[in-house]
Amino acid sequence: MPEVWLELPLPPSANHRYVRRRDGGLALTREARDYDAFVLEALGRSRPRIPKHAGVEVHVSLTVDTPRRRDLDNVLKQLLDSLARCLKFDDVQVVAIKAFKHVLRGADPKVRVIVTWKDIS
Repeated sequence: MPEVWLELPLPPSANHRYVRRRDGGLALTREARDYDAFVLEALGRSRPRIPKHAGVEVHVSLTVDTPRRRDLDNVLKQLLDSLARCLKFDDVQVVAIKAFKHVLRGADPKVRVIVTWKDIS
């Protein structure tokens, strides 16, 4: 089963993902676009493209330095959206998510991600 391993900084809060445009629509904030750029850089030139018929599984390990630092569900939304945009899959393809939050005093906040996929057609 193909897989991608990444270690990333914490994504921006899901509460700061979109801004309202003048025409009433929504646009990604600069923070969200910058995070996408960081994910693309972490993936490198040989980033895989996940087939449209594949089921995607995501394993997330969030490390924070205090229990009140970030909500796990808040981190997941921005992280999954960035991964979907950068790996070119539709988030409807996600069939499983395993997520853990670790509190380690003095640790650098970060997210470790493993994305795997397999044919489900």
